Amino acid sequence: MVIIGSYLPFLKQKQMKHETTYIHETTCIYADNGELYILYGDDNNKQLTFNVDTLYKDLPTIIKLCVEQKNKMDEFFLDDLKKTVAKL
Repeated sequence: MVIIGSYLPFLKQKQMKHETTYIHETTCIYADNGELYILYGDDNNKQLTFNVDTLYKDLPTIIKLCVEQKNKMDEFFLDDLKKTVAKL
């Protein structure tokens, strides 16, 4: 799925209506039978399962969004460090 700018307000509205699972850290990733499995949770007791064909098609968008968010966070922390050093 590719997100086009005009759909963004619609998606943000829809996201609020969906149940959200926040995954801070994965504990195991493996693949078998055309599926990718991502385990998470304190006791590896939760699992996400992706169809590899579908996930592969979504990878360009996933990578683009991850890089954009990583760059934003890097900029935020760099700014914060600069402000802290300036105060010293």
